[in-house]
Amino acid sequence: MSDEECNGGAHVPPQPPGPWLAEYAPERAQRYARVRKLGAGAFGEVSLLLDTWTGVHVAGKAIHVAAGGASARVGGGRGGFWGGGSGGGGLGGRAAFEEPELPKPIFRELMALRRVAGHPHVLGLLDCYPAAGDLVLVTAFCPSDLELVVDRAIAPLPLRAVACLGGMLLSALAHIHACGLVHRDVKPANCLVAPDGRLKLADFGLTRPLDERGDMSHQVCTRWYRPPELLYGARRYGCGVDVWGAGCVVAELLLLSPLFPGTSDIDQLHRVLQVRCQPVKGEGGRMPQLPRTCAACTHR
Repeated sequence: MSDEECNGGAHVPPQPPGPWLAEYAPERAQRYARVRKLGAGAFGEVSLLLDTWTGVHVAGKAIHVAAGGASARVGGGRGGFWGGGSGGGGLGGRAAFEEPELPKPIFRELMALRRVAGHPHVLGLLDCYPAAGDLVLVTAFCPSDLELVVDRAIAPLPLRAVACLGGMLLSALAHIHACGLVHRDVKPANCLVAPDGRLKLADFGLTRPLDERGDMSHQVCTRWYRPPELLYGARRYGCGVDVWGAGCVVAELLLLSPLFPGTSDIDQLHRVLQVRCQPVKGEGGRMPQLPRTCAACTHR
């Protein structure tokens, strides 16, 4: 089913191109006028901005640039972070910053956004610019998300609408996985809804490359949407953790309440096993050797 069919045949307005400027320029920040504050997160404030060049409302996340510590360097290196020369273009140029550093989750999100850019159901980066010691990330403005859709629903959602939303989410995940990444935080609050009704998957702060060597953390994915292998403490996993989260999101759209609202990791696993009955056994009918298998299985 096409996006146009999901939107009732309505015309989808064209999105402003981006990134609009390949190199930093003083007038870059002046292009955007702040309208109002939308919210605040762990790394900065999110505001509604007006692009004075196009008249389009966009969202801007202002991230404080650290002087050092547990951060990732943006400038320096070959061509800097954003592909510019060592003396000018891109975010790596000294015209924009002097040896800036970002929180590692933000740096990881920026790198992921570069790889998944261009998909209609992924919240892409439109622009970025420095302003008063902050780095402002400009994205499309999405006034709602699936968490708000569920909270404000007064009647069951039409199956056709749930199918469209679920299809758009799976389309976004298929693209992300094809780019060699795993999202690791699929939940309703990260599934934004654009003014034209399109779903856009956001928040790539926990994203990791699928081909990255070494163990990965099992303390990812919001608990209600965390798959059993992570609850068991698995350190090696793949795209399945995102697919599990997507299934929980679709179930929540149908039920208008979380499918597994656990209060702790053990309670979460208990709720999953009540539905699934028992964990999937590996070769030879044996339980997979995971760090927390014994503690979870002996809980009553």
